[in-house]
Amino acid sequence: MKLKINITKREAKIIAIAIIAGLFLGWLFFHGTVKSGSEASKEINSHKHEEEKGTVWTCSMHPQIRMDKPGKCPICAMDLIPIEGSGGDEQAVSPDEIQMTEAAMKIAEADRKRDKAGRAEAEAERRAAEAERRVEIADERQMGN
Repeated sequence: MKLKINITKREAKIIAIAIIAGLFLGWLFFHGTVKSGSEASKEINSHKHEEEKGTVWTCSMHPQIRMDKPGKCPICAMDLIPIEGSGGDEQAVSPDEIQMTEAAMKIAEADRKRDKAGRAEAEAERRAAEAERRVEIADERQMGN
């Protein structure tokens, strides 16, 4: 059983143009991502240098993840980033400790205050609705008697 494929010259030209366009677009998008040998070796050496200093690496989305070398977060697969100023002093940074910047602390404090005010307001609304419902029930009982 022979399989015959009938392709006209016009179809062959279209296929060839599509292949060439695909190769060109692939080159256009990805030509800058390949690193030369010297750039790659510099990056590897810089990583080794940072590892020698005892840098602690963490995930920006999951600060509880702490590693002694660069890599990927086991939770989200993002690249780990070095903790600034860790410099091998691991006693100063507890694995359970989350350090917040001043701006983050101000935002958290504002959220906490807003939540307290919101809860008080919601509680007042709930009590008002409850009192209104009690009045309605009392009215219904009086009308029924």
